[in-house]
Amino acid sequence: MAAFTVTVDDRDLPAYLDRLARRGGAKPVMEDIARALANRTEDAFQAEASPFGPKWPALTGRYVKRARKHGGRGGDAHPILQRHGGLTASITHGASATEAWVGASKEYAAIHQFGGTAGMAPGPAAIPPRPYLPVSPDGELSPTAEREILEILRRHLES
Repeated sequence: MAAFTVTVDDRDLPAYLDRLARRGGAKPVMEDIARALANRTEDAFQAEASPFGPKWPALTGRYVKRARKHGGRGGDAHPILQRHGGLTASITHGASATEAWVGASKEYAAIHQFGGTAGMAPGPAAIPPRPYLPVSPDGELSPTAEREILEILRRHLES
């Protein structure tokens, strides 16, 4: 899976982090941020939509009609990306005093996040992206995740 680095550019952040360090560390705030990122990820699966807003592309009719024993959905079009529940179950999050993260441990997680051919010939058989992590390929947080993280930071700063 591709690694992401997300940087929040906020002039007040260094002073805030200094105050946090004097009060016992930043791990609690980072844990809250990691939980928020995981919640936004779960929301994407429930809504079958990108954390940036657009609904995920529908499954192809051919895939939906294909029998389950041949890798298809057996007529079931929903829930998308949850046929066996392995991808959603692999979503994990964590934090340290200096970082917060969310990710998926399945080897096929990235192909669903970003789309691609996964060894297939390019063309209509390619898997379309169905973003579920609240971060873009460029490392930008979704607006909802960004607002939530800033609110978490604000609450910790005021407490």
